[in-house]
Amino acid sequence: CEGGSMLVPRESHLTRTAAEGMLEHFEEQRRHIGRAHQFRNKICHLSKVGINELGKGSIFEAEIRFTECQMAFDELEKLNLPEDKMWEFRNDAAQEMIELMVLIKFYPSLIGDDSEPQIPDDQEMVVPETAWLAGIADAAGEINKLIVDIEFNQVVPQALIAGVYESGVTVIQKMAKILDKFALVYPLVVSNTRRRGQGFSSKLRYVRMAELRAKENVIKLRRMSHN
Repeated sequence: CEGGSMLVPRESHLTRTAAEGMLEHFEEQRRHIGRAHQFRNKICHLSKVGINELGKGSIFEAEIRFTECQMAFDELEKLNLPEDKMWEFRNDAAQEMIELMVLIKFYPSLIGDDSEPQIPDDQEMVVPETAWLAGIADAAGEINKLIVDIEFNQVVPQALIAGVYESGVTVIQKMAKILDKFALVYPLVVSNTRRRGQGFSSKLRYVRMAELRAKENVIKLRRMSHN
């Protein structure tokens, strides 16, 4: 180089444009993570409110909350999120949504309807299969509390409440039967989350404990009726 000077290559326009595009993409993802928290929390809240409505006998209100869950879930899926974050938010939100859906479907069986509920599968619900399984397990674990709310709020006459507790055992067993099919065919433990104690095997134990508590409640009622 003449005079000892050095030529410094200029940053190309293409390089600057690519870098700026990546920065904009990452900045959008950062903003969308905050929105994802909002949508997930909204779905969790709506699911809990819907379950409380079932405990009051308001199945119509519970169905409205479920529809609102679906709308929020659709908005969540539109977000631009890193792949691992989308996996986390989708699974958490879908699990809460499925829990409410399953309880709505089985609710008539709890209060005396003998019809067999039809549970949409993960593909029909367009949710991860792991979240679908975990949502069913969580619904089974919620049955005993739901029955207590039904009794407290006098949704059915007191003379019929023993039948609701009996139905609770049957409903949990039906949910367990759905999950057992997957326990037999899955070669590996299916985990819906990275959190300890939330894997599929843990969920199955959770359902078994719910079934045991439901049976204990029925036994107590039978003993009281004989005294």
